[in-house]
Amino acid sequence: MLNIAEQKRAIRSLLIKERKALGEAACIIKSQAIEKRVLASSEFTLANVVHFYLSSGFEVKTDRLIEEAIRLGKRVVVPVPSEKQSAVAVPPTEAVDLWIIPAVACDTMGHRLGRGGGYYDRLLEDCVGKVLCLVFEFQCVESLPVEATDRNVDMIITEDRTIHFGVHTPRPSGASLNRGDLRGEKNAAD
Repeated sequence: MLNIAEQKRAIRSLLIKERKALGEAACIIKSQAIEKRVLASSEFTLANVVHFYLSSGFEVKTDRLIEEAIRLGKRVVVPVPSEKQSAVAVPPTEAVDLWIIPAVACDTMGHRLGRGGGYYDRLLEDCVGKVLCLVFEFQCVESLPVEATDRNVDMIITEDRTIHFGVHTPRPSGASLNRGDLRGEKNAAD
């Protein structure tokens, strides 16, 4: 049986390969569908300060979202690489109304699997703004292995749906999910 770190590595490896296999054209088309959902969300509309990740490779593209946020007069915050190649967010986390973050995978409970460095888990530990994760539909899975340090998200947006979650507490390490545990639901308008 794989431990949690090994399970995460295996899931990460599989989904990164699937994301690369998507191809640039499909990545752009799906990103545009996600962009429309983000722009239509009340969380985005009401936010004054929005943190965006700078997309790379075959992640959900954020460049047009960033441009639109600036056009709308929102204050935009992005991670800035430091000398140690980790990232630093400016301004302080309490000033951000909406965090738009990437993931390799999310599950139907609002758990997120990132790149493996724990950057967003640490950064968002005490944040007060809403946390919105952008992923392609195939990256949204039934269940992910989680640890106590993993930070849940408030929303997931894919090209097909928007999932909202309630207040989160990390589930115990190694706990399994069943269908009765599902708290996120598809919006009636979606």
